[in-house]
Amino acid sequence: MGVKILLAGATGLVGGEVLRLLHERGLPVRTLSRDISQAQRLHDLTVDTRFVDATEPGALTGVCDGIDIVISTLGAPVAQKAKEKRSFAAVDAVGNIALLGEAERAGVGRFIYLSACYDDSTKGTAYIRAHIAVEEALRTAKLAAAFVRPTGVFGAFGELVEMAAKGPLPLIGGGDALTNPIHERDVAEALVAELTTEIRIGVPREVNVGGPETVSRRELALQIYRSLAKNPRLIRVPRWLISFGAAVLRLFNRRNGEFMSFIAIASTHAAVAPAVGTHRMGDYFDAIARRYSGPAA
Repeated sequence: MGVKILLAGATGLVGGEVLRLLHERGLPVRTLSRDISQAQRLHDLTVDTRFVDATEPGALTGVCDGIDIVISTLGAPVAQKAKEKRSFAAVDAVGNIALLGEAERAGVGRFIYLSACYDDSTKGTAYIRAHIAVEEALRTAKLAAAFVRPTGVFGAFGELVEMAAKGPLPLIGGGDALTNPIHERDVAEALVAELTTEIRIGVPREVNVGGPETVSRRELALQIYRSLAKNPRLIRVPRWLISFGAAVLRLFNRRNGEFMSFIAIASTHAAVAPAVGTHRMGDYFDAIARRYSGPAA
């Protein structure tokens, strides 16, 4: 396969896995990153690295020249400790729509976008609205498009292991809502699979993906404590309180506040997609828990 691929967001959780998969298959990849220090560690996996902020007007000029397929995992991080404070609309929507415009100008044939799984309960949140804005732009684009929508990647729960190692975990609502989160590698596999699927212009492929285990939010938290070999300490928190905290947080950190608002709703509604992954949560949490070894509580 001699196509040239542009991968946006290669330093992210999913983007890094996509890059490794493409490298393993011998496919030439041009990466697009904003953070030079992080992107340097990926140098051996690429044939060309561009350092730009996709949200800056005109910054993407020429990045799609000679490219056949764009895979975009570009987006604001969801980790609380990340430095980014701009809204998801200002990063995800603006950056990806600008990249789409440059892809169309350069005659790119296919655009594969990492979106997010949503339903009527979450589609009104700022986090999901930003993804929907990109999907809507892709629906009317003059190229073939695919949306891969994970229920939630394992890495998004990594911070919970650190929290549980130090103290109790909040359980929003009753903790009964079901979900099947998926490993970043499995999401990458789903994105790369879209390189060769049949797609008609104007009729994007919509692919919802989840992991092999469907669990309640309470069961997910209990698995984290099992991995840490600690007795579980869960504190039930009403959704309204998380929503109120998110509104206050938005005044200081727009991104974190928006994502907390999403979590407040998502944690109390089911988010289950077809199981395509093979990696299991226990193994993932066990690996992280080794950093916090200590006697059981």
